[in-house]
Amino acid sequence: MEEAKSTTPTKETIQEEQDVIARRSESRLETSPEPPQKTHGTHLLRDISVFLTALFMCTLPIAAILLTTDKTTITGHQKNMLYISALLFTATCLFFLVDIAVKISPSLFVWMNALFYKPTTGLYRAAARAEKLALLGSLGVTAFCIAAFLLDADGLFKTALEYAKLPYRKNHFFAENGEYASKVLYELSKLFLVLTITKYLLDLFWETQSSNTYERRIANSNNAGVIIRGLLFGIENKEKTSLEFEKKRIGFEMEKDDGLNILSEKEARNVARQIFRKTAPHGHEWFIGEDIEHLFQDNSTAVVASMGGAHIARVTEKMLKKYVVSYHKERSNLGKALAANKKFYAKFEFVIFAIVSFVAAIMLGTTLGEQISALVTLAGSVSILSFVFKDILITSFRSFVFVFLEHPFDCGDYITLDGKDYVVEEVDITTIKMTETKNSVYVHKPTPSFFAMMVTNHTRSPEFLEQKTLVVAPVDAAAVEKFKESLVANIKEDIADFTGFVSIDNIEYKKDSAEITFSVEHTDNISVIDEAWERRKKLNELVKITIENTGIQLA
Repeated sequence: MEEAKSTTPTKETIQEEQDVIARRSESRLETSPEPPQKTHGTHLLRDISVFLTALFMCTLPIAAILLTTDKTTITGHQKNMLYISALLFTATCLFFLVDIAVKISPSLFVWMNALFYKPTTGLYRAAARAEKLALLGSLGVTAFCIAAFLLDADGLFKTALEYAKLPYRKNHFFAENGEYASKVLYELSKLFLVLTITKYLLDLFWETQSSNTYERRIANSNNAGVIIRGLLFGIENKEKTSLEFEKKRIGFEMEKDDGLNILSEKEARNVARQIFRKTAPHGHEWFIGEDIEHLFQDNSTAVVASMGGAHIARVTEKMLKKYVVSYHKERSNLGKALAANKKFYAKFEFVIFAIVSFVAAIMLGTTLGEQISALVTLAGSVSILSFVFKDILITSFRSFVFVFLEHPFDCGDYITLDGKDYVVEEVDITTIKMTETKNSVYVHKPTPSFFAMMVTNHTRSPEFLEQKTLVVAPVDAAAVEKFKESLVANIKEDIADFTGFVSIDNIEYKKDSAEITFSVEHTDNISVIDEAWERRKKLNELVKITIENTGIQLA
């Protein structure tokens, strides 16, 4: 029989373990690696690339003619080509200069305002809305400037062409149509102004409708991302401009690249484990606000509370895993919901723009009599089409109201429909796609079929108190109080699932028994399917242990 190997640690083994512990403890004090750097200049580089490409296309005919033709033999058509290329070159430069000025104006205004006053949320909202109007505003200003300074009062442009030794061919190229071209550009500038106002009103309407649904969720998700990045990398990669940072803080815009690259729940748990090993003091099963004070300063207590530690002022590894996994799920569900919302809004905006453009074109380009005649014709055509397609229009309108105004559920919500439980996967004006939780069946239901259905949304109806009833042998008040104290002591050992709150709701005495009704508070929504069954099973086990400890007999 072989001798059993000795398990007594050697001196070298003990020293090696101590070195590992020391290195792990010291690693918390070392500078953490920086997170992946975000490319703030992506949009600027794209704009510059488009600008250079446009300039190249405008200057290509000029270069081709001047390099391949003798200046003394240039024909009239070639002179017209040189003139129109120079005109397009100047218009392109003008557009991009105006576009850049309009785009940076909101951020510049916020920065200047911050020098003298404390910026408000309303100011950030107004600046964010103004950014969305940059393209239409730039097109309108450019059309007006081309008409005013390049076609009508074109003295400066004419001088520039003469200085560059390029032919001035306005009268030859436009002939009698010069005034007509200017008029068209003036009308276009007015049309872009109308569209800019229309877009502003549409954005304001859409923002009002979605603010209660999405803004708080987006803000909480962005804030959770800031916390996780701060814990993982040790620093927060802030935006270059305060407007960009504030848009994410108030929930106006979702963080597109959070720098964490979490693609699954398993990766989320691994990130949480890495953070906990780095943050918690050696040998501890939790960390407190003081352990992260060097990262979040005065906000460390609020950070601990946001991760579920409000009632115990500390965070365990299990709580941290729940927090990171919940962040991953919420970010994924928000991404789906916002993508569907953006897709529908683009279609809605296109329809409104088409109607406004058509009406504006009639109003701007015709006389009063022609306007009335065209509008009467339009109204008649719309009435006929509305009568023919009235059922489709009514159903589409009701679906729009149901999905985007009533908004009873969203992507990722856990709902009950006709006695069956589902997780919503995708919401659209025509179809709702869901997964049945019992057998994982993917279900497609037409949106109109939900109009008359009773929908229970568990995700939006948080239930943190679970009520239970025990039928026991007759007991006195002292025994009930002892049962409560023992149950509180037992559930406090699992601070990740229970807050420690227990209430005795009712005691009903019968002839040979007593019914004790009590409630226990969970740290999470027990109506959501994810971990509800496991937590309810755990509570049953804790109640069973409490009954055995207190000596209460079940009836």
